[in-house]
Amino acid sequence: MGGSPYLVQLALHHLSLEDVTLQQLVGDGILSESIYGAHLRNLLWDLQRYPELVTALKRVTLSEIPVELEAVQSFKLQSKGLVKIRDQQVVPSCTLYRKYFAQALS
Repeated sequence: MGGSPYLVQLALHHLSLEDVTLQQLVGDGILSESIYGAHLRNLLWDLQRYPELVTALKRVTLSEIPVELEAVQSFKLQSKGLVKIRDQQVVPSCTLYRKYFAQALS
């Protein structure tokens, strides 16, 4: 979850309701029927309106090392919470996003 307040809150909420186990959260996170499914689909839907950001995020999620992007692309992806910028290098903001978008955009 990469420390994302929304993702952590969602996980804790569903764990407290006993809707999901910790093992399911870890194993099923990118599945469309997981507790994150609607959130991930909404992010993808929003992102698809910007083809240049789709291409940039695809590069980031498929790379095992940080990627350098144009400053505007980096900022826009960061403002959506999808990436973190470290020394002008871009990485996915969490493993959930890396796995989901690597699969969804390939």
